[in-house]
Amino acid sequence: MKKIIIVLILLISILTLSFSNNRVKTYINYTLGFKFNYPKETASLVTWLLYAAYLHTRFLNQWRGARSAILLVIGFCAVLFTFFGNYIFQGLHSYL
Repeated sequence: MKKIIIVLILLISILTLSFSNNRVKTYINYTLGFKFNYPKETASLVTWLLYAAYLHTRFLNQWRGARSAILLVIGFCAVLFTFFGNYIFQGLHSYL
């Protein structure tokens, strides 16, 4: 169980770095007058927030068992939505 927590901390750190990099790009594009149409980055923000909430509740609120597992399943569904959402929404980073 400790290995899973270490992996989640590592993954949320990587997500934080990539998210902050995308936010800087978005800010620069916004200040230069480009239209904000990035559903992929917005979905990645939701995923990041869900996994951050999981780590927060796991360490500070001592959630164990079913409540913790439900939050992880919701987070994994958000990861799948982030990946497959590119086929649903059209935007700057869509694959279609």
